[in-house]
Amino acid sequence: NNVHRLGRGLRTLGYDTKLYGQGTDNELRALCLQEGRILLSCDSDFERDPYALVLDTDQWQEQLQRVVLAFELDAQSYRYSLCLNC
Repeated sequence: NNVHRLGRGLRTLGYDTKLYGQGTDNELRALCLQEGRILLSCDSDFERDPYALVLDTDQWQEQLQRVVLAFELDAQSYRYSLCLNC
């Protein structure tokens, strides 16, 4: 998955992250609406969705920088509070 490593990086920083590797675009949209989540993807099909951030790189470090800037996340205080496998 093109954002799987990004998701693990966000989880390492302590952010509630759900990794979703299967399903249709509409299932992803429904999940975001039901759970109040923001969709991070490299899939341009989501560009018009108000709850999605479409990333234009497959490099997870660059993706992480863009997400941190877009949402003003604290990437300096490593929390390690969430399990990386769950």
